[in-house]
Amino acid sequence: NDAAYRQIRHPSVQYILDEIKQARTVHHHISNIVFHDDSFMALPMETLSIFAKKYKQQIDLPFAVYGVIPNYVREDKLALLVEAGLNRVRMGIQNGSENILKFYERPTPPQKVLESARIINKFKKFMIPPAYDIILDNPVETREDVVTNLEFIRELPRPFTLNVFSLRVIPNTSLEKKLKMMKISLDEISANYVGVFPSLANCLVFIMAAMPIPDWVFQRWLKKVQPVLSPQKHHPYLLAVCRAVFLVRRFFDHLKFMDFTVITGNKIVYLAWKVGLVKFWQKHILAKFVPSLGSVILPPEVRYQKSDQR
Repeated sequence: NDAAYRQIRHPSVQYILDEIKQARTVHHHISNIVFHDDSFMALPMETLSIFAKKYKQQIDLPFAVYGVIPNYVREDKLALLVEAGLNRVRMGIQNGSENILKFYERPTPPQKVLESARIINKFKKFMIPPAYDIILDNPVETREDVVTNLEFIRELPRPFTLNVFSLRVIPNTSLEKKLKMMKISLDEISANYVGVFPSLANCLVFIMAAMPIPDWVFQRWLKKVQPVLSPQKHHPYLLAVCRAVFLVRRFFDHLKFMDFTVITGNKIVYLAWKVGLVKFWQKHILAKFVPSLGSVILPPEVRYQKSDQR
């Protein structure tokens, strides 16, 4: 019941910048920064304004924000961060069906998520396509839920990509208790949570994340989709093809920005930095693809306002 505990608490801007500087003294090849912070966009406008200005002056590297909460997405805040170097966001959606969102106890309705996605889409010229988290293979889903989720994904403004996960359960959580009460057994989190069920519905998710498809194809495909527990034909080869197309598209989206934040332990990435390819690309080649933000989105007096808006 401590009201002060519910406030957003964060270190100072300079503390964060000093941490980045320290990391770069050890790992000289760092060329992109990732902030895993659900509350980043919830920070007051004044704090973000200070961060944007100091980050550009002291760090001046592309950065991404993972865990963006749809309720806190605002155009003026995004403009500040994009101008400072933001080139990618990741936002949790989980599902496009309001029924399943209630099951997950996610308070943000799908329509609000779409509104936030449209705001992010206004900056598509300046960023890698946003990544939206989606959870598939929920045994509670009905066919109506599956169809609603697919229609929701199709409605997301392009370009975008998806982080696709298969539902797994963390022991001793409210989700596990719910499923046990429903007498549903599900793999625990230690299982492979990116290995989705080879259903037509899941194939459609991957192909829609990779490219737009004609409406008549979508509608014909949609008629055949079924929830994960329903008897249906498995399509492992089609899933492999759809996933491959999706990964190729995602590879080129990141290559355009010379961004390797989704790859770990890759010596090729280090060599690209070592020979100066990353720096050359970001300084000379990327500028041809990505225009400077400047005052295209908002005028300076708005972008650097000092009000304590949230």
